[in-house]
Amino acid sequence: MAKLTLERWALVLAGGDGTRLKSLTRQIVGREMPKQFCPIMGAKSLLEETLDRLSPVVAANQTIVSVNQQHRRYYRRMAQSGSLHEFVEEPANRGTAPAILHALLHLYHRAPNATLGIFPSDHYIGDLARFVTRLDSAFDAARGSEDAVVLLGADASAPEQAYGWIEADASGKPSRPDILRVRRFVEKPNAQLAMELWKSGAWWNTFIMVGRVSAFLQMYLQKAATLYANFRAVAAAIGTVCESQALTRLYEEIEPSCFSTTLLQQCAHGTFVLPMSRVRWCDLGEPQRVMRTIQSLKMSAGEVTADANGLKHAAYRT
Repeated sequence: MAKLTLERWALVLAGGDGTRLKSLTRQIVGREMPKQFCPIMGAKSLLEETLDRLSPVVAANQTIVSVNQQHRRYYRRMAQSGSLHEFVEEPANRGTAPAILHALLHLYHRAPNATLGIFPSDHYIGDLARFVTRLDSAFDAARGSEDAVVLLGADASAPEQAYGWIEADASGKPSRPDILRVRRFVEKPNAQLAMELWKSGAWWNTFIMVGRVSAFLQMYLQKAATLYANFRAVAAAIGTVCESQALTRLYEEIEPSCFSTTLLQQCAHGTFVLPMSRVRWCDLGEPQRVMRTIQSLKMSAGEVTADANGLKHAAYRT
C-alpha cells in the first residue's frame, strides 16, 4: 500500500497542444481540443484520469499541474471547482524543458527537499495496483539520493520507432535488485536500432520519472545552463503578482526545447530504470495508438465514440 507523505510531490504535464489527436477529439466531443482535456477513453478526461491514478501515491494538495494559458477555458472549471491541485500556468507552449523548470522553481521555494514525480497526462496504464506499487518503489528509491533520478520503464511489445527507449547497464546495478543503472536513452530510433533495442530487452521510456528537486535542478545546471540562467533571472517574481508578466517576456525570448533530448539523453549516467513488469502502458499521442488500445480492451471504436459523443455536457462547454 502506497504512503502519502509530506516529502512526495507530483508534477503533471498538461500544456501540450495535442495536434495529432485533434481529428479524434473532434469526433468525440464535436470540436478540436487539446487531448488531455478530452474524454478519450471514458467518461473522464485524460488529465482527470492521470490525477486519479496518482491519488494513492501523492496527496492532491501536493500535486502541481503545468498548463498553458491558451487552454484556460478547458482547465478553468477544474481550477475553480475547489480542487486541491495547484495549476501553474505557462504563457505559451515552449516544450517540456521550460515547463518542468518553471514548476521546479515553484516547488523549490516551498519544499526544497521534496521528492518529485513527473508525469505526462496522455497515457493509458493498465494494472493500476501494480503501477502504484512500482511508483511507490520509485519514490522510496529516489528519496534516498540527492542526485539520482528513477524512471519507470514499460515492457516493450514491439520495435516501436516513435517511442523513447531505455537501455540498462547490466554491470552497474545499485544495491536494489529491482532498479538498474541506465546505460543510454534512445529517442525515436530508426527501424534497425529499434529492432536491436527490442531484441535486447530494452524498455520503452514512459517519461514517468522521480527524483529529488535538487537532482532535477542539477540536470539543468549541467546540460541546459542557458535556460536555467534565463529562469533564474525571473525567479524572484515566481509566486508573486509579477510572475505572469515576467514569464511572458521570458517566453517571447526562449526557444522550444524538449526535456528528453535536451537533458535526459545527456544525463544517463545519473539515472536509473525501474521496470514496470506486466503493467500495460501506452502513450496515447496518436490516433492509431488509441485505436489499438481500445481494441486490446475488446471495445470497438464505434462503442467508444458513441459513449464519448454522449459526454457533451457542461464539463466540456465553454
